[in-house]
Amino acid sequence: MKPKKQNPKKHKKLPVYIDEEIFVKLISNLISRHHKIACLLAFESGLRISEVTGLKKENFDFKNNRIKVINGKGGKDRWVMLPRDWDEDYIDFIVMGDGDSSFYNLVKAIENNTPYSKVKGICYKDGRPITNPPAELEDLNQLEEFPYHLIDIERYITIKDGRRKFIIFTSRGCPYNCTFCYNGNKFNKGRWRAVSAENIIKHIEMLRKKYGITYIGFMDDEFWVDKKRVERFVELLKDMDIHWMVYGATIMSLKYITPEKAKEFAAAGLKHIICGIETLSPKLQRLTNKAIRQEHFYHVNKVMSDAGIKMSYSFMSGFPKETNEDIMMNVNAMLRIKKDYPQNDAGNIKQLVYYPATKIYDYAIQKGFKAPKTLEGWSNYTWHNDRLDYRWITKKRKRQLQNLYFATMLLNPDYSHIDNKLWRIVCNVSMPITKWRLRHLNFGFSPILFMLRSFKRLNLI
Repeated sequence: MKPKKQNPKKHKKLPVYIDEEIFVKLISNLISRHHKIACLLAFESGLRISEVTGLKKENFDFKNNRIKVINGKGGKDRWVMLPRDWDEDYIDFIVMGDGDSSFYNLVKAIENNTPYSKVKGICYKDGRPITNPPAELEDLNQLEEFPYHLIDIERYITIKDGRRKFIIFTSRGCPYNCTFCYNGNKFNKGRWRAVSAENIIKHIEMLRKKYGITYIGFMDDEFWVDKKRVERFVELLKDMDIHWMVYGATIMSLKYITPEKAKEFAAAGLKHIICGIETLSPKLQRLTNKAIRQEHFYHVNKVMSDAGIKMSYSFMSGFPKETNEDIMMNVNAMLRIKKDYPQNDAGNIKQLVYYPATKIYDYAIQKGFKAPKTLEGWSNYTWHNDRLDYRWITKKRKRQLQNLYFATMLLNPDYSHIDNKLWRIVCNVSMPITKWRLRHLNFGFSPILFMLRSFKRLNLI
């Protein structure tokens, strides 16, 4: 009797190809960013796993949008294209303006598969780039409490004077109309909006209770616009044992603070103010639309310093038609600050960057400036880049302005962004020659300046 013929057992097979839906599910289930990158490279560039794991930084040619595979299939080298998602095409949406409501509404539109055209404040692609009408500016007092539990907040907490320090924003925008700044032009439409003093206190109480934070840094563009708000805030804060500092201030707002008020602020925990000066040259102030009289500058510095509040300043260089005489107005003020109040940071002089949507940017375009055309190009658009296409500034002048910045850094042993004992030793030892170089704008060969330029290029400072 012949045995009964049995059909072979059918085994489930993997699909012969991975379509977009399966690929999206695969990527979404990967937790590690490195694993996601590896899958993208393997899937979209046609690489084997062994080829992906053998890649090094020098194998990537982002300029030509390709990857060089060394000793790949068949033991040969070859070029493959970078995944299209690594090009600028990967930008599907841009959220404009405040973003709080726009981003939320965009996420809901994606979840519910509703038209993007109804979401204000975004740009998106539908065969072509489409820009929706702008969203209304947010009422900051109506925003929900920030969900700090969704982030690793410890990554954002630093130690200052033995206290846990955290940075917050209590306002957006600026009422001034400086030509180099985006705030007074399009982004905030010249409006300044703020969280009430009572809501600031609630926020600080929550941060102290949940996370043990007792030092607050206010990163507002201009914290001092509403004097009554500041005074009410100080009144509510004074018995809370909170230290605080302000990163955004102007002489125009601070000049009205009396010695008595300054002492009151200091008693309520104010330790430090960083104030933007930009330039003390009347000629350049007309260009920037930011007029600061020198007597007001020295008055504010004296009032705050006498109250025990540390002052730091920032200046700019590289303005159109700027001369060494203009620069020396800033340098002389910085040297005077260090002489009168050594505990203060006289600040530094950074090179001006011409940002889009600012009035001074139009000047740069008229002078032949060629704006970057790619996202990668904009990522290199920084003040310390020697290759910035400022055709009205010679290469020699650019180097002078870079050395000017680093020399002014050396004026400040307690520079806010470098907490290092060796740094303080270097600054103090080189102080006499640093001051001489600044007084004469003489930046001949200097090992220290060369070292600082190199560190900056490596993003070490």
